[in-house]
Amino acid sequence: MKVDYLMTGVIEGAYLEVSGLGDIDQSTGSLTFDLNVKCAPKGWDPGIIIMICCDNLRLLSAQIDKSDKLSISRKSLSDIQFGSKVNSLRQGTILNSDGDYVVSIKAKGFLKIIDGTATSRTVVVDGFSRLDEYGGIADIKTPYYEKVIITGPASASGISTYSIITGNGETLTGHTHYPYIFNDGSAPDTDFILEVSTANVNSIDFHASGENPKISCFTRKL
Repeated sequence: MKVDYLMTGVIEGAYLEVSGLGDIDQSTGSLTFDLNVKCAPKGWDPGIIIMICCDNLRLLSAQIDKSDKLSISRKSLSDIQFGSKVNSLRQGTILNSDGDYVVSIKAKGFLKIIDGTATSRTVVVDGFSRLDEYGGIADIKTPYYEKVIITGPASASGISTYSIITGNGETLTGHTHYPYIFNDGSAPDTDFILEVSTANVNSIDFHASGENPKISCFTRKL
């Protein structure tokens, strides 16, 4: 499945626009992106996409047994509406060892599957990032886990925690809350866990030379 991706928004008063294409292979649990940066405020990092802003694509791509009810539920992933009554706000933070905030992102977005293509749109509504001051992301420590808790007949909340090693060798820890909305009351009937077994991003090259973002991850449902 192809992914048509667009992220726009504002970070510390500056405009953000990143777009591009991706691929999903549910048989292997892979999600990959090749993106172009039109505008990126200082400090923004492509790792924010995979760690904070596109968990719905990660759920869509995750390797899941075909007999699992979740494989049916995820086919019904609904629009996460802008400004609707749906609580569509996902939020993530990354802190250093002193507890100081390095990243804080709030975003809204939606996912539609149109003619076999996953169309993903995200708007960053508030936030900041100082990952450039740390030299970018050298390594996203894996595996890391997202626990998805069923909160209603058509909704769930994902909670993930992770750590990263930065270009200057520091360890930062992150936490993300992500809401899922399903069509027709078809949310899974039990909580579940997604394991991100591999996550890669060329963050250091992005900060050092402006190289366009390349992102990949492999996820499976435990």
